[in-house]
Amino acid sequence: MKVLHLHKLTGVSGSEGHLLALLPALRDRGVDARFLGLDVPGTDFARFYEHLDRRGVPHRSVRCGLDASLRMGRDVHRAIRAEDIEISKEGGETILTANWTARVPLVSNISACIDFMVTTAK
Repeated sequence: MKVLHLHKLTGVSGSEGHLLALLPALRDRGVDARFLGLDVPGTDFARFYEHLDRRGVPHRSVRCGLDASLRMGRDVHRAIRAEDIEISKEGGETILTANWTARVPLVSNISACIDFMVTTAK
């Protein structure tokens, strides 16, 4: 199974540390786990990719700002399509929309789904 994990990056801290353990472990168990980073300019996101490289996790990136934008949504959509994945993991309204338009099944945590529903309902 080919899985793409999407995550907004500003550096390496708690959730990124979790990904650095999770993604290689999935690959060790036969899952083709990959990473798509949403890179916030002016932050320390490059350090995360160095860790992924050392662990053998394929990755690509999309430049993003602090807020969602149509350009970022388009770029995420294109990156998802280019990976030819079976399922993706993450949340956030731009990511969910790009994932939906790419017609790829999505797995997300409940807090991301609630945030999306609350934002969409406003």
